[in-house]
Amino acid sequence: MFEEIFKLIEKGELNKAQELIDKTPENDPKRYNVSGLIYYQKKELEKAKEEFEKGLKIDAVDSDLLFNYGYLLKEMNQEKEAWRYLMRIHKKDWATYDMLGDIEFKTRSKLSALRFYKKAAELTDSPEEMKKKFLDMRNNIKQDTKIAFLCLPGLDNFLKDIVETFSLAYDVKLVVTKDGNQIAEAIKWADIVWLEWANDLAIFATNNVPEIQNKKVVCRLHSYEIFTQFPEKINWANIDKLIFVGDHIKRILHELHPNLNIDPTKEVIIPNGVDLDKFKFSPRKPGYNLAILAHINYKKDPTMWIHIISKLKEVDNRYKLHVGGDFQDPRYFVYFNYIKKEMKIEDNLILHGWIDNVEEFLEDKDYILSTSIHESFGYNIAEAMARGIKPIIHNFDGAKTLWPNKLIYNTIDEAVEKIIEQTYDSEGYRRFIEDNYSLEKQIDLIENLLNKIPAQRNSDSDSYYSLIGSYGSGNLGDELIGYSILKESIIGEKVKYVGTFNKEISSQLYGNYKYFNYLQPKEAFEAIKNSQGLIFGGGGIFYDYGDPRPNALWYRIYLAAITMLQIKKPVFFLNIGCNEVHLQQNKQLIKDIFDYADFISVRDIESFEFLKEIGVDNEINLGADNVFLLYEKVSFPNVQKEHLFGIELRPIQELVYRNPTKDKEIAKKIAFVIDNLYKRMGIQAIFYSTYLGYDDKFYELITTYIENKDSIYIFEQNYNFLELLKSLKKCQFFVGMSLHSLIFSSLVNTKFIGISYNSKVEIFCKMMNDGKYCIEYPEFDPDELLTECLSILENKNLNYEPKLKELNLRTLNSQQKLYNKLKNPVKYKDFKIQSKEMEKFFSHLL
Repeated sequence: MFEEIFKLIEKGELNKAQELIDKTPENDPKRYNVSGLIYYQKKELEKAKEEFEKGLKIDAVDSDLLFNYGYLLKEMNQEKEAWRYLMRIHKKDWATYDMLGDIEFKTRSKLSALRFYKKAAELTDSPEEMKKKFLDMRNNIKQDTKIAFLCLPGLDNFLKDIVETFSLAYDVKLVVTKDGNQIAEAIKWADIVWLEWANDLAIFATNNVPEIQNKKVVCRLHSYEIFTQFPEKINWANIDKLIFVGDHIKRILHELHPNLNIDPTKEVIIPNGVDLDKFKFSPRKPGYNLAILAHINYKKDPTMWIHIISKLKEVDNRYKLHVGGDFQDPRYFVYFNYIKKEMKIEDNLILHGWIDNVEEFLEDKDYILSTSIHESFGYNIAEAMARGIKPIIHNFDGAKTLWPNKLIYNTIDEAVEKIIEQTYDSEGYRRFIEDNYSLEKQIDLIENLLNKIPAQRNSDSDSYYSLIGSYGSGNLGDELIGYSILKESIIGEKVKYVGTFNKEISSQLYGNYKYFNYLQPKEAFEAIKNSQGLIFGGGGIFYDYGDPRPNALWYRIYLAAITMLQIKKPVFFLNIGCNEVHLQQNKQLIKDIFDYADFISVRDIESFEFLKEIGVDNEINLGADNVFLLYEKVSFPNVQKEHLFGIELRPIQELVYRNPTKDKEIAKKIAFVIDNLYKRMGIQAIFYSTYLGYDDKFYELITTYIENKDSIYIFEQNYNFLELLKSLKKCQFFVGMSLHSLIFSSLVNTKFIGISYNSKVEIFCKMMNDGKYCIEYPEFDPDELLTECLSILENKNLNYEPKLKELNLRTLNSQQKLYNKLKNPVKYKDFKIQSKEMEKFFSHLL
């Protein structure tokens, strides 16, 4: 029948073809593939998408469906999703590789694009045009830069994909040797030196080869090095960037070697990458075959394997543990052969020796077991997940930052429970690797890093800037702004000194920077003197609410003025907010400062118009809140909605207007809404305290008026940003008062209702919700809020993705512009006291 259908399609008789399709079996994926093609021909793209998705639910690895679905998504400008499904095709043809190359070229890594074009060109049926396209692209991208990758023998496994890819566009040498002369010659030849592992080779290269001082040098530290004295012997002054493969490895390095003299701005996290093209994804179900792939040594805690399979045998004798690996300690060989007889598990514990063909070995396996006491990553876990195999992962230090927490166990009983449970999500396992650990993402991060290393190494602190914001204050909006700038943006690498309210909190959140007490002018000015200038890093930092003595505003004016006038260093404003400034004298002070700032970007149109209105004579860039930099980095595709709604309120009446009685009235209204939603819908409220020490007071107020104590509980992992955002994604909708609580909700695409205590909240609601779902504060009607909650619960049309993309782009653009401005600031040199308001301000200070 399908031949007849295709003939009708070729003739353009699409409606007749559709009628015949309706007669084909509903469980045949080909039915939906052809139906999708017909809708595509009709230009009904959403219907075509639905048909392809129906087919993929029947056969998730049907090559025709995957190709056509990927092609359609690319046409719909959903390139990231198109890449995902095209990568799942088992046997790719040249057209698939060509399309993958086009997607990479447009959205991410031109180097990775070359890899795909090369694969397309090398296939036997590849047309001449494809071969020409690859050569032309390669010539266009080719860099006149020499890179030497240096590694000791036997340790180059993690380098091969990287070296192969960079060889397409750079002049590359892979030097695997212990010979000092060969190492020295490679360094002399290279423009960029890559030291793989922070071990003996790195010690020799940084201490014994003088020419390395004039090279761009990268060292990648994996794991075992941190448990040795190697880091103490490396000359870190001769290294531009130290790459860690995981944040926990960086933390442990500094815990075990607290006196290392490493500039924190040199440290970067670039996770490992998996070449997904090598690992065929296939949906699987719970079964009885477990696999282990590992060198058998103490680090893998092999005795745990015995106990787990023994427990599983008690549940069902069909469970078998297949061990692929070599014994690095003969004691384990002796022990295993002895204990499996003693415990009568000979048929359940099968030792295969070292496995060369991993693909074949894992073909019939249902679980991969990892019992390690320490890992920097765990390629065996990632590669199994890429195939759709469920991993069972021991909770080593760092596991929860690397892998989905629901796959991690503490005890043997927990491991067994995770194996025998019926929860199994092959697509989710594959998707997690696609989102977090693809080779393409790794290559992109590495190339960006290499391109940003300056031609000449700076040896003193004057190469970097001081950053201030409301960091360490307990306000999670400000904490996440700091995290976004310092951990996720290009600005972080130019910062050395960070002003904070709490050094301990900021150190835990942001890592190894030099922290100073933001509220101590002496400390602040000392940091600014030792750096190239001062960056105000986001947040709503200029406001007075009509207060005649706005100390916070005045202090920031003071810091900026002294920086330019006396210290003679530049000032920059990155995506800041200026709203609720009512007093004319403060408007003039702000103008005086901003006229001479070397860069200004604001987070919203209100701030932009305010600065224009007060006459700021300087370029003002419309950026967005720095937190939007996290868009797409916190998508959490495996998190499902639950019967919850989120809520956050702040005791503004007490904090700003000294009227706690009014807060009680508001709490009573909120309790009414929570109780009614619980009674009517059975939906439970989860309270988020985004300003610690303040919002939680409002939670206590609400609970005094709640009728059913089961209707609400409080989220307690506040400083764990990822867990907070995951929790928000589980919510059906969110009701929030602070701007950043609404931003958090939008980042994970959870619909929100804003309680507008401030114009910035109202503006954000209008932008994201098309003017809907914004409640006036404080005189709102609880019935009105309840109605809005019920309305948004049913609203299926709200989608924040397009606006999030725009805000993310605005954030990226503003940060790139600031990065460029840092190279040559000039305006601050002309700053002087001109207005009467500034003259009075300084005379008052003095």
